[in-house]
Amino acid sequence: MLRLAWQRSHRKPPPAGEIIPIATLLAIAAISRFMAGASPFSAPILLWLSASSWVLAYLWVTVRLLILSRHAKNRRK
Repeated sequence: MLRLAWQRSHRKPPPAGEIIPIATLLAIAAISRFMAGASPFSAPILLWLSASSWVLAYLWVTVRLLILSRHAKNRRK
């Protein structure tokens, strides 16, 4: 979603600086959830780490999409 919006706005693929932090946050979320195990309350710190990593990743994507939409609107004017 973000890659497509970036390409529409800038006419080129996004730089690695836009992709690597999001991919890192998603990797941290997936690994910490896997390490927390199957029982829901065995490792609450890992579950909190996983949830907060998901929140930060999607917050990053949301903010970038809002910025890109404003950029695209300004280009049309």
